[in-house]
Amino acid sequence: MKNKRFLKYFKDSLLIMLSVLFVIGSFGGVKAQEKSLRIEPGELVINLGENAKLNAIATDENGNKVSQPDIEWSVEGDAVSVKETSGTQITLNAKDYGFSTITARWGNTTATSRVMVYMAQEIQIEKNLKLTPSGEVTIKVGQKLDISCKISDENGKEVPYARVQWNNTCSGTAREIGVNRLQFSSNKPTVCHIRASYMGLEATLTVKVVEMCLKVTPNPVILGWLESYGKSEVTLANCSPLPLAVNLSEQAAWASLSETKFTIPANGTKKIYVSSTKPTPAPGGVYNFDVTATWENKKTPVAVIGYTRPLEQAKPKQTFTQGWINNGSNHNRSYAVPEGNGTETNALSVQWAQNLGLSGNMMMLDKKLYLVSANYDFVGVNCYDLETGGKIWTSTNVRDKLGFQFKTVTNAMIAEGKEFFCINESLFAISLADGKLVWSWQPESANEGVYNYMTYANGLVWTGGSSLHCFDPKTGLKLGSYGEKAMLPAYMDGKIYFVSVSSGLFGTEYSLEMLDPATEKITTKYRWDKNATGASGGEVDGMYCGEGYICIVTYKNIKIFNTKSKNGFDPTILYDFTMSPEDRVNVSIIGGKVYYHDSNELYCFDLSSATYLWRVKSSDPFVGLFSISGNRIFISTRRTGLKIYDTRNGKLLSKPIDYTNLGYLDGQWQTAVSIYGKVISLFHKNGAAKNEHLFVCLDDVKDVPRTPKVLSMSLGQNTIYSQEEKKPATTIRTDSPVQSIGGTTYVPAKYIVEPFGGRVTWSQTERKVTAELHGRTIEMWIGRNWVLVDGQRVNIDPGNAMPKVIGGRTMVPAKFLATVLDCQVYWVASSKTVVITNFQKPQQK
Repeated sequence: MKNKRFLKYFKDSLLIMLSVLFVIGSFGGVKAQEKSLRIEPGELVINLGENAKLNAIATDENGNKVSQPDIEWSVEGDAVSVKETSGTQITLNAKDYGFSTITARWGNTTATSRVMVYMAQEIQIEKNLKLTPSGEVTIKVGQKLDISCKISDENGKEVPYARVQWNNTCSGTAREIGVNRLQFSSNKPTVCHIRASYMGLEATLTVKVVEMCLKVTPNPVILGWLESYGKSEVTLANCSPLPLAVNLSEQAAWASLSETKFTIPANGTKKIYVSSTKPTPAPGGVYNFDVTATWENKKTPVAVIGYTRPLEQAKPKQTFTQGWINNGSNHNRSYAVPEGNGTETNALSVQWAQNLGLSGNMMMLDKKLYLVSANYDFVGVNCYDLETGGKIWTSTNVRDKLGFQFKTVTNAMIAEGKEFFCINESLFAISLADGKLVWSWQPESANEGVYNYMTYANGLVWTGGSSLHCFDPKTGLKLGSYGEKAMLPAYMDGKIYFVSVSSGLFGTEYSLEMLDPATEKITTKYRWDKNATGASGGEVDGMYCGEGYICIVTYKNIKIFNTKSKNGFDPTILYDFTMSPEDRVNVSIIGGKVYYHDSNELYCFDLSSATYLWRVKSSDPFVGLFSISGNRIFISTRRTGLKIYDTRNGKLLSKPIDYTNLGYLDGQWQTAVSIYGKVISLFHKNGAAKNEHLFVCLDDVKDVPRTPKVLSMSLGQNTIYSQEEKKPATTIRTDSPVQSIGGTTYVPAKYIVEPFGGRVTWSQTERKVTAELHGRTIEMWIGRNWVLVDGQRVNIDPGNAMPKVIGGRTMVPAKFLATVLDCQVYWVASSKTVVITNFQKPQQK
């Protein structure tokens, strides 16, 4: 009993003394100096036989911690002994119960700590040790976990001076952050067992450290056609055993997210929707933006890709140029609807056919067909609907303004809402609105008449005749005459060119004249004799102007003058054909190339290199006027009618036309004119009057309308997504993944070409891939960095990319192949996705 009273007295005394020491310690720390020094912990209670470590922390005048201060340690009292000192740290061993004072000295600065040692075997009142948290806990990589240990007596009351020993078996980082408190973290996934022990009591905490994970599918998100205002589902999967908070960003005016902030349960998923909204971006484009998923200080970009329908190819505004009087190709090139770079053609069929009179060149404007007819009963213009062939109006009959004898051949042009035509040396203007006669002009004498072709320039009507005459198109007043015996006037670059005819010592002579309307000065540019042999001769048949070139056709040759040449008007002479007066040669100059034909051959001559790019022979003679629209030549052959050729290589594009519904055709085809998506062919029946023709209107020969389609393919994937307009996306599985080699994306050619309706063939002998799409043909050889595009050599790119065999599959540079096949290519960097569309580029104005 006495012993128990002694122990109780000793315990109470220890508690009282410890409290007093703590109070004293709070005032006995660092002296008030500019430098400071402290010991952690400032007070310590340890069990007999235990080791303890104290640390000295020094700061300079600015309050900054000194990394390696020179510390001197000393111990006063017998409770502890110094086991080891190491710079700022001292290790003590509790050898006897009682008190010791530990002093650290740094120069003139000192700090102290009190240590109390008691006999644990004599104070057995602690009964419980508990960790918080307890059992098992899961944390994230990098997350800091605070662990505390509570030691309580038999009454559940916390023992204030008990200190636990910590131990852990893992690669994480653990550090004491206070009395019986530990902080743990790990920079990689692990399982750690943390043990706290005190006087035979133990508790263990299992800590699982996991890597947080977020997977987003699909990526990229194909939103599709933005005009449909649809939505695409996106799944966010939390592939970790802890809840995951996610924030999503929105960055596009044309799309929105159904939710932007949410928490995904452990190992759970969350579905959201991306929707297209108004306003949509510009038509005919591929657009993308990144939805950024922010989670656990990480960012996951999710590409959203959408596209807008391309606009229909707009028809250019009709403006009046000299093209109206340059029969055939130049005329129709100025007014036909450009039809893109493709050359696909529908199977042609007859839309309507009618027997109509024609005494001059036919005119077409605003989907109307204007024909000048001249016979002994009627002289005027008939207007027809180009879509149906139905007559819209018949003009005023001007037959009474002509003499009894007159020529039935006329020439016409359109300008300022009127059709002008000359006949019998007289000039007439008919309103296009209703066919009424606006004005007429008749010469006072036979020497003042007008005839031949006309042109519209500087707001005036110019026509050949006894001179080069000009008229006010509003009133018909003749404003001037220039030169003598002028024919074939044509306007180009502010000047009017015409051919003058005169009689010379050896017969008829011709001269190419140039009139400057500003100065009214005429300059002779070139002369030649009709009967001269070789290149210097030839009877004039027609003249065409365009792109700075003047082209004069004779029955012996074609003379081409470059008006911008520094060498003057020395012509390029093409004279390797002979033409009879019955066969008219039609010429067109486009893009520095001359297109023309004789009865047996169709030619393409390059003016810059003075070489023929291609020549096409035909056993069925080429006849009449031809026209060019886009990359196609429309021309008639005498027996079989319309044919269509590619301007770039002379390749025949059209299929034979079925004329059986017209009945038995006994006669000859003559002319082919393409305009407004129609083709008008003329057929002259045997025995019919000279000015009577069967007008045959064929179905649209424009490019086959491309159904807008988009392909998207991501690097390393074996899946290609294909989507047509107004249809859901389809999946194409490839037998070889999309790859990037040296910064160039490679893909099997078939997966670019075939989804757009093209064809790919492989020649094992030549090791060659041939791709055909949109009327183009590209030939690519394994190991070559150049290809043939429609027969023309083209280098692939400066990076020396070339087709390769990879894993037994022939792989080609995706961007190059798609581009030369008239597709558009886009790159989405965040998802490493190639997007290819078959949208045609808008036509240049």
